Amino acid sequence: LTLTLANCSLDEEAEISCDISGMDIASASAEILTGEVHSLNEFDSPEAVKPASFEVSVKDGKLSMTVPPCAVVSVIAE
Repeated sequence: LTLTLANCSLDEEAEISCDISGMDIASASAEILTGEVHSLNEFDSPEAVKPASFEVSVKDGKLSMTVPPCAVVSVIAE
């Protein structure tokens, strides 16, 4: 299962707890895109915004994470 989450806030983190009905999540991995709200890739700085590993926790079959402001997170849960 792949989940994509966005935190569109400019200055507040988002505490996320996710229980998928009918699925007992055993493990998860994630990547994040984040940065200053006006960050962008240009020819002079082609890697200003790039995916990075992101930590999610799995406990009792539930996902939880803290998503920083101005971020998109892709989570693969198994």
